[in-house]
Amino acid sequence: MATKRTVPNIASRVDDQHTHVTLDVDLPGVSADSITLKSSNKYLTVKAHSRDTEYEATYRFCCRVAGEAIQAALRGDILHIEAPFDESYLTLVEATDGHSQVKSLSDDREELEPKDAFLQKSPPPTI
Repeated sequence: MATKRTVPNIASRVDDQHTHVTLDVDLPGVSADSITLKSSNKYLTVKAHSRDTEYEATYRFCCRVAGEAIQAALRGDILHIEAPFDESYLTLVEATDGHSQVKSLSDDREELEPKDAFLQKSPPPTI
């Protein structure tokens, strides 16, 4: 049988404290010794293979991470990856209305407008 090449499903989420991003990569039938991870502060490439399938995907992080601190563990068919954000790219801005806090993730390619000005234009949602 020919080997099938595919891109694995990847689910990502940022933790409640906004300190790291977690990736869950679906790799059915893969053993830990067949997985290769390459990372930088903006990208993570996952390569793996099972008996009849080759998986490969490159994930771009929402902002810079501490690439050397990325941790991964295979749990069943799911590769669980935790990548802490690079502290220099996290800025906590408190809104002037006293009700909201905004975690802004900056990128070195563009200037972000002041978050206080944005929040003053947009009233907080009513529940």
